[in-house]
Parts: sequence; C-alpha cells; structure tokens
Amino acid sequence: MYYRLLGMPIQMPALRERGNDIILIAKHFIDQFCNDNNLQKKYLDVEAKKKLMFYSFPGNIRELKSVVELACVMSDSEEIKAEHIQTNGQSNNVLQTDSLTLKQYTTKLIQHYLDVNNYDVLKVAQLLDIGKSTIYRMVSNNELKLYKNSDAAIDEQ
Repeated sequence: MYYRLLGMPIQMPALRERGNDIILIAKHFIDQFCNDNNLQKKYLDVEAKKKLMFYSFPGNIRELKSVVELACVMSDSEEIKAEHIQTNGQSNNVLQTDSLTLKQYTTKLIQHYLDVNNYDVLKVAQLLDIGKSTIYRMVSNNELKLYKNSDAAIDEQ
C-alpha cells in the first residue's frame, strides 16, 4: 500500500493559502473542543476572524487547533474575541497602519507576502494581483528585500 500511495503525489496548500477555510476549520475545532469538554457552544466575533485570517500559521493546522482551543478556554462567554486569540507573540497583521503613507503601507504589505512565501516573486505577484515587474522595480529601488537579513550577511562575504 505504501508504494502505491508513494507514486501518487497529493499537493496540499499551506493553511495560510486556504483563505476562508481557516474560519471553517476553526469553527470545527471550536465545536469539537466545546463538545469534548462540556462547554457552551462558542463562536468567533468579526475581529477574531480577521485576526485568524491575517496570521500566517507557520505551525499549520496543529497550530490553528491549539490557538482555537486556548481561545475557548480564555473566553468566559459564548463569544471568542480577538484578545482571546494568542498567536505565539508574533504579529503578522500587516494592516496595522500606525500613520503610514499609502506607499509605505504597500511596501510593507508586499514585503510581508514575500517573507511569508519564501521570496517567491511570481507567487506574490499572483496573490496580490500585481505585476512581477512592480516587485522587481521596488527591489531595485531598495524598497523591498528578496532575502532574510541573515542571508544578506552571507551574500556580502
């Protein structure tokens, strides 16, 4: 059986690429956790949904399950709010604009997508619906980086 399945590759997108599936899966985990622990049924408020949608989930589905279960415990009402969602101290919410110009915001958003998608310019261009030449132009103008800072030190040596 192993060798038969070995010849059949199955491509599963990362959780961060699944869009609204994150919310559907989170709802499933909430219902399951509440049922298993005899808790009242809980639901996610709008801000909690946004927070889940904008987190990259490097731990994938297991991390989502842990985050949702902790949120169920932290919430003392039927509603799970954004402050109940704890995501390893990382804030991947690039929508925090703290007095940014449109150009700064755009640069920050594109850089975030580059970082999350392993600096794959074509993939980022597709996800953001922009031209790859836009990203390359911003890189040549030193507005964006196509590497991690630790990699830059290696390249310079």
